[in-house]
Amino acid sequence: MEEARAIIRRDSCDTAVVVEMAPAPANDRCQWAQRGCRRPRWHRRSTEPDCAVLLVPLEHIVRVVRVVPDFGDLSARRGVDAAPAGRTALSEDRNEMRYWLSVFYKWDV
Repeated sequence: MEEARAIIRRDSCDTAVVVEMAPAPANDRCQWAQRGCRRPRWHRRSTEPDCAVLLVPLEHIVRVVRVVPDFGDLSARRGVDAAPAGRTALSEDRNEMRYWLSVFYKWDV
């Protein structure tokens, strides 16, 4: 799974800039986990200092899904007023961020 960060329009081929995501362990007591939502995080290869970014032709994107920040995890780490790690955040903050893949927004049924 990847998170789209931008779309580049070109004459030859429209391309999405995506960040690779990998599975993260879920808290079984969380309501999202109890309803079957998967919990991804940004993927960082061990040989790279930051998240893995790819360019993917739009024609290769199979489906769109809804990914939402894990605010329970974020508030436990940073407090209730913390904002999710964005594009300009420190790489440590982006790597700590966790998300939920929402089963309430199905495109593959």
